[in-house]
Amino acid sequence: MTAEAAREMGLHIVCEDLIARRIGASHVGQARSVIMGYYRWAAAHKIADLRQVTPAELLAYRRWLSAL
Repeated sequence: MTAEAAREMGLHIVCEDLIARRIGASHVGQARSVIMGYYRWAAAHKIADLRQVTPAELLAYRRWLSAL
């Protein structure tokens, strides 16, 4: 599976799970937006394969979020 396919599958699984739990469409859209934001952040930081993200990279993302 390619990195792009893993990203698409992850997004699909999360959204389908939210829908199955009868979460409202606006919340599903918000979750999709947040996940896509993470994908953009990862791409900007040269993280090509999200399956290999390190704890340090996750902390860097968290710091970036808190600075918004």
